[in-house]
Amino acid sequence: MTIRESGIDQRCIPLKEAEIVPEYGYHKDLPVLWLRRVGPDSYYQSPSTTKTFPELSAASFYYRFESAQDMFNFQLAFTGEVVETDVMTARAVRFKRNLISGEHTHYKARVQLWRETSIATGAGQQSPTTGSIAGTLRSRGASESLLKVHATRLAVYFDEVLLVLFVTDSITIEARGRTNILRIKPSSYRAFNNPTSVRARILGNRTISGGFRLDKKGLSLDDEDSFDEFKWLEIDFNTEEEMSYFKSDFGALLKDRRKERREVEQLKRLASNGVRSSR
Repeated sequence: MTIRESGIDQRCIPLKEAEIVPEYGYHKDLPVLWLRRVGPDSYYQSPSTTKTFPELSAASFYYRFESAQDMFNFQLAFTGEVVETDVMTARAVRFKRNLISGEHTHYKARVQLWRETSIATGAGQQSPTTGSIAGTLRSRGASESLLKVHATRLAVYFDEVLLVLFVTDSITIEARGRTNILRIKPSSYRAFNNPTSVRARILGNRTISGGFRLDKKGLSLDDEDSFDEFKWLEIDFNTEEEMSYFKSDFGALLKDRRKERREVEQLKRLASNGVRSSR
């Protein structure tokens, strides 16, 4: 439902037929989000035609916000993922797909960390708190789901493309010498059978801006094995301070995920033994 000066515009938007386009990620001074129908050029199969949602377009579902936090709260309502960290302008993002491919460099990227949350943001409900630190925007919210390990997602915007990957123990992050560069690469945390690549999904291209499906088809943690393979991904920050904060946030979110996973595993063991938890 959209409230306008002349009245209220209310329409039904099936999640499986729509995606949210974070226009702000491609143009940093434009606090805009819009919704569109899932198109035939998407990486996933296009849904069947429906009459419940015939006029979805950038023109009819285009939202410009006065503040970044209002925009992120709106995005949260559709995706269920809060923007924990937001670096508005990184110098560049580089990646290498495999041993025989060359390096790809894209300039003026925007980098975010998203955290899946169970917190509702409607009237009377708790909402994440926010604050700004050295060019980044961070928010925090407590998990309410007992038996779910919430996903943490890295989102990188460049050249109308949205690249997403999950922050898990399958990847690690390291500083590249005396530079402001962080490299994301496969982790070697296991004794055997360590991952050999970083799994990431690329959405959009220079012709069609990347959009994020509202039903998350093809974008969930269960779909990670179908993501594209990369040898590594680098983020070149403008300042050492931004790089330091991002690295700290990345590590903290990974640590939180490990802790949550251990708690969920413990609760499942208790449940299997017929023990009620007081959590």
